[in-house]
Amino acid sequence: MPSKRCRRDFRPLLRAISAMANPNRTKDLRTANVRAKPVLAGFDRVLREAAALQAPKSTPALRTSLNAAEIARMSEALYGKLLADDEASRFGGRARVAEGVEWIRRNENPDFQLPYPIESVREHGWHPEILAIQREHMVHELATMQEALALGDITAVEDDVALLLADFEINLDRKSVAYRENLGRRHCGHTCGRCKQ
Repeated sequence: MPSKRCRRDFRPLLRAISAMANPNRTKDLRTANVRAKPVLAGFDRVLREAAALQAPKSTPALRTSLNAAEIARMSEALYGKLLADDEASRFGGRARVAEGVEWIRRNENPDFQLPYPIESVREHGWHPEILAIQREHMVHELATMQEALALGDITAVEDDVALLLADFEINLDRKSVAYRENLGRRHCGHTCGRCKQ
């Protein structure tokens, strides 16, 4: 879960700390105490904000239904994400592959190495051989998703649906009709549509 960033400008606080830390500024204890109060109040405020950012968020109430607007928004977000990912992989070239390698090293396998030199990847776009392989994968994925859609089997898209629900902060009952019929079926349909393109 991404952390929230504090939008407050801390430069005045840092200047005040610097002034307080400099013993040549004042030798008068009373003046030093007066100057320290706003700085200490600023510290307290920063600590309260940090504690609020780290406090566990309450889980939204379990729901059994979604309204049409929520379903439409999630479908549009999913379709937009699929198109953006597809475009990034097609036009990203070497930089996209390098980002993927770094992500794998950071999150899954620190020793991961590409089975080919990164220099063999075009700076932009795909090699014709890669396009042919990608077509084969898309044909297979389309057939898999069409079969899952025909069978009413949403297990093929459950991970994606769970991520969508988390993004929209919706706690939907996995056994509800809305989960099965609306989200699963619609997601399978969008995945099939992306594979046809």
